[in-house]
Amino acid sequence: MFPFAAASIGQVHEAILVDDTKVAIKMQYTGIANSIDSDLNNFKMLIDMLGIFPRGLYLNEALDVARGELHWECNYEREATYQRAYRKLVINYPKDFYCPLVIDHLSTKSILVSEFVYGKEIDLFMNSSQEQRDRIGTLLIKLCFKELFEFKMMQTDPNPANYLYDQSSDIMNLIDLGAGRDFDDDFLDSYMHIIWGAFKDDKDSIIKHSKNIGFLTGEENREMINA
Repeated sequence: MFPFAAASIGQVHEAILVDDTKVAIKMQYTGIANSIDSDLNNFKMLIDMLGIFPRGLYLNEALDVARGELHWECNYEREATYQRAYRKLVINYPKDFYCPLVIDHLSTKSILVSEFVYGKEIDLFMNSSQEQRDRIGTLLIKLCFKELFEFKMMQTDPNPANYLYDQSSDIMNLIDLGAGRDFDDDFLDSYMHIIWGAFKDDKDSIIKHSKNIGFLTGEENREMINA
């Protein structure tokens, strides 16, 4: 009857299905999807009145991105699609990662029912042994590069609670795929050049491909470019 975890726009309940499958039921708060635009518009009006942020901060662009991603988060059908895709991809790495099964016939746009998985949020291992922290760090780095250059899709929400490390099986359980997104080859090619440029200390290449990818606009001052 009571949630065991909170989601960004809902809460999560534990349940047992009639076939004895243990599941997590993520339920969206009523009406939250309809409040996103008005809340962000009010926020923008408030910060414009108070003058909190300096000019030229691309605040409108940042708010537009936030608006789009919040609407993504409210669509559990979209999240279920990414969860299924991730499950198919990480099943090739059973010693490292796992993504729970979506219970399709019980899931809707505002309710997502998934196989229950165990583990603790990765930020709870700050004081664990060096070996265990190295393992968790290795899994995160491995996942990041597989997402970018093999899967070509990424879970872009950095919340530590989305990554549950199961000590008993030594794997990372991946949950909450609401901020999943795909990347095209042109983006990934430029991003690879940025990483390679950083490795080779090739500053011109970093700047060139950062402009290609949209990280830099070309209007930044010299201090920003040097940084």
